[in-house]
Amino acid sequence: DAVRYSNQSVLQLLNDKFKFDEVMSVVKAFFLVGSGNFFEVLIQRLDPILSRMSNHVMLSSVRDQLKSTLLDSTSLTKHLNTDLLQGLDCEMEKDDRLIGWDAFVITMAIPPPLNNIFDTPAMRQYRQLFKLMLTVK
Repeated sequence: DAVRYSNQSVLQLLNDKFKFDEVMSVVKAFFLVGSGNFFEVLIQRLDPILSRMSNHVMLSSVRDQLKSTLLDSTSLTKHLNTDLLQGLDCEMEKDDRLIGWDAFVITMAIPPPLNNIFDTPAMRQYRQLFKLMLTVK
C-alpha cells in the first residue's frame, strides 16, 4: 500500500505541477505518429521538399511547413498545451547519401524537470520510433 500511495502521489505531483499528462499527449500525437490527419497533410506538404537528398534540403523550409501544418490542424491542437506545441521543432541530418525523409525527425523541447524522464537516451529512442512510425505511415 505504501508503494502504491507513493507512486500515486508522485504521478499526481507530475501531472498537477509539471503537466506530465499533457507532455505525454504531445509525445503520443507527434512522436508516435498518433495524429493521422496531421501527418497526412504534413507528408503531402513535405514530399516535394524531402524527396531530395538531405544535404540539399533547407531546414527552414521544413520548419515552415511543420509550423504551418500545426496552425492548420486546430482540431488536433486545440486539445493540446500550446506552450508545448511551440516547443515542437524538427531536425535534418545533412548527408549526401540520405534522402530528406530518412534524415527528417520531429523534436520537442521537454520542460524541466520532465527532461530528467525524457533524457537524451530516451529522446533518441523516441526519434527512432518516430522514423519507424513515419515510414509505416
